[in-house]
Parts: sequence; C-alpha cells; structure tokens
Amino acid sequence: MWKEIKKEFSVLSLRQKILWVFTILFTAVGFLAFRKKTLNEQQMIVHIKGQEGNFFITEKDVKSLVLRICKAERDSMNELNIDKIEKALRRHKFVRDVQVALNLNGTLIISIEQDQPIARLISPRGQQGYLSARYTILPLSEYYTPRVVVLTGNGVDSLFSESFLQSQQSKTFREFLEFINRDAFWQKQIAQIDIDAKMNMTLFTLVASPCIEFGRAENYQTKLWKIKRFYEEVLPKVGWNKYNFVNVQYKNQIICR
Repeated sequence: MWKEIKKEFSVLSLRQKILWVFTILFTAVGFLAFRKKTLNEQQMIVHIKGQEGNFFITEKDVKSLVLRICKAERDSMNELNIDKIEKALRRHKFVRDVQVALNLNGTLIISIEQDQPIARLISPRGQQGYLSARYTILPLSEYYTPRVVVLTGNGVDSLFSESFLQSQQSKTFREFLEFINRDAFWQKQIAQIDIDAKMNMTLFTLVASPCIEFGRAENYQTKLWKIKRFYEEVLPKVGWNKYNFVNVQYKNQIICR
C-alpha cells in the first residue's frame, strides 16, 4: 500500500505535492488543537426537565459544575470523562437522573431530570426542607418555591429521618401523600397537614374553614371520601362556616362541632 502511495505521489506535479503536504500538516495541527482544546460554555447544551418551567437547578449551575470537573481533571475535549461528569451531576442535591453525551460536532449534550418535591417540611425547631417523590430530603431552593402541601407539627421531626421515610412504619403515610399528589381535587384543596408525634394528622383545606381531624393515614381513601361527601352534601345546607372542627377518623362517622 505504501509503495502505491509513493508511486502516485511521484507522478504529481510540484504544485500538487506542496498542496498535498500542506493538507496533511493542517489536518494534523487541527487534530492536535482539538485534543488540547478545553471545554467552554458555548460547547454545552443543557436540557432540564422541570415542572412548568420551574427549576431547582439552572443551566448556568450545570455548566459551571461541568467546567469545574474538567478543570480539576485537566480534561481536554478529546479526554472528557463522560462517566465521571454524569456521576458528579447525579450527586447534586436537586438532580434525580442525568444523561451526558458528546456529539460529532464536539458539543456536550446534558439532559437533567430534577427531583420532584411532594411536600414542604417545617419542624417546630425551625428546620425546613422538601420531601421528594423518592422520599429523600431536599433543601430549600433559591430559585423558586413549589406549590406543594406544607407539613407541620411534632411529627415532622421523624420525616427529616430518611431511614424512617424508607421504613415499613411510614408506608401508609407515604401512600397517602402519593394519593393526594396524584388526585387533582385533593392536590388543590389540602394546603397544610399538621402531624403530631404519633403521626395523627389534622388537615387544613382551602375550600372551607373547618380543620379536619383525620387521624393516622390508615384507611385514608375512605376518610377522604367522607370529607368530600361532607363538602358536597352538608356544608351547602348549613353554611361553610357552621363548624370549626370535623372529625373523620372513626369508622362510619363524621363528627362535627
């Protein structure tokens, strides 16, 4: 093969030979420049899946973090460690999942899936945070405040323990939270849940003034059905401010006072 190249090269004119040599040189220089080229913000495209455009982590945050990683590792464009970048981004407090790829144009494509908050936690001691859909604790965000149910009371101290959240003991409570977050009606109606040390709940809704003594999360669907019936059949007749307390924690009963 090399003999054939030499033969073809020998029949070229001087001008063609010079042009051929310069082409090889420029290609080599371009390749070496790419190898040594460092990543910059213009060479990154960041996609963030958020809730209606509300982000806990911004495009600027992601790019800054990636640049810090590459600088620390002294990575050039040809030496980017995609796996290391993904792992570092996945450790970010608001990132649920991430996919990173380098396309043929040398652009780094980063797709971020944020953690989804399902409740805000406010403990009596002043500790605050968000409870994520994975039942991990998220810190407050400097960018936006999601509209989620607020959990207060002495029982919130237990919710700051991820071991408690992942335990069988909290299973029914987790199912209750998931239910009201999936249900369009209850997601809009329940503004606050006060939880005592035994995980008994008092619900505060937006549609009516009575606070609802709910008890523990057991049989939550039946209790929610009773509240809805109370709203639809009782309050329109007696007035929305007739009662201060409604208790639905006992079987086949709605106690009003």
